[in-house]
Amino acid sequence: MNYTENYHLPQWAKSDRILMEDFNRMCADIEAGLTGNAEDARAATEAAGNAAAAALEAAGNAADAAAKAQAKADAAYCPDYAPYAAGTYTGTGASLTITTGFQPRFVIVSGINSPDPDFSLAAIAARGTMSSRVSFTATGFVVHPMTWSGGTLSTPVYPDLSKANTTYSYIAFR
Repeated sequence: MNYTENYHLPQWAKSDRILMEDFNRMCADIEAGLTGNAEDARAATEAAGNAAAAALEAAGNAADAAAKAQAKADAAYCPDYAPYAAGTYTGTGASLTITTGFQPRFVIVSGINSPDPDFSLAAIAARGTMSSRVSFTATGFVVHPMTWSGGTLSTPVYPDLSKANTTYSYIAFR
């Protein structure tokens, strides 16, 4: 009797005697081969499914990270959350609160149009400095005028940042 080269299946010739054992062995070999192929296909399908699930999870994580990064970027700068506030105010001769919507770290006040010859180009204040002229609040800053007591200047520090009827410009940084 002859057999196939790859799977050793019987190849009967007319002169061969067909035995039940040969026929059963052939069927068992075919069954084993088909079962092995089915198990390999099931394992490959499961591995592909696991890889797809892992890729989907990674894509979801990447999308979440991208959304968080975009939210941070949007919060860092947008028209509603500018890194500074600028404006003008008119002095009253008394302490005056300027509201910026945030606690500034740094303020520049300019009275360039001030008729006061003693006013320098700009007063610059950072938190912890120039406390007799500018102080910081949670939502802005307060400018303090020079104070007079009994006709004499009690705090002779220039410039006067709230001289009555004088317009000042400012820029406050977050």
